This record gives sequence, structure tokens and C-alpha cells, in this order.
Amino acid sequence: MSTKRQPERERHPDLIETGNNIAALRNARSITQEELGARAGGISGNGVSRIETGKTDLRVTLFFRFSEALQATPNDLSPRRLLVGTPLERYDLLNRRNRETLRQFIDVLLNGQNESE
Repeated sequence: MSTKRQPERERHPDLIETGNNIAALRNARSITQEELGARAGGISGNGVSRIETGKTDLRVTLFFRFSEALQATPNDLSPRRLLVGTPLERYDLLNRRNRETLRQFIDVLLNGQNESE
């Protein structure tokens, strides 16, 4: 009886890049996949390998455990900027319309403060 091998699912580019970032940080810290897995809550070395190669989706809780285990920020792992950091860093993430809305809001606040002084 032959078993058909399922075709490999296409890996999402964000998963691949996140995995690459995890692997790079792990290697820079001279940590094995087994050590990282243990630090992140008992994941096998094979499980870490599947995450690093983008073959396994990374749950949010595990994402943050990897971040802590690697002594890195979530932004260090993510291919996209997350909504963490200073207000100025978050401002850079806004689209043009939201930036304009924020500018108008700040103008109202500042003008209101000037009138009450």
C-alpha cells in the first residue's frame, strides 16, 4: 500500500521572513534550536526548525515567548512593524489620511491650549 505525500503548502512570505529573523537571532546568540525550544516553553528542536523555515504558523503566544527567549523585541522578529514603540515610531505607520487627521487634532489641542493660557 503506497501512501501519497501531500503537496507542501505554499508558505506565506511573512512566515518565512519571521522564521529567518528568529534563526538569525538564535545563531547570533549561539543558541541551538533545542535550547531555544526549551526556553520558549518546551518546543522540540524540530518544531523550532519548522518555524524557522516558515513551514509552521507561529501563534501569537509563541511569537512573544520566542521574543523573550531571544531577548529581542517583537519588532526584531517580525517582518512588519508592530504597534509598539514610541509615538513617533507609530506615527510613521499611519497612512496619509490618518496622519492628516492626527495633525488636525493636534492643531486643535494646541490652539485650545494657547487660548486658555
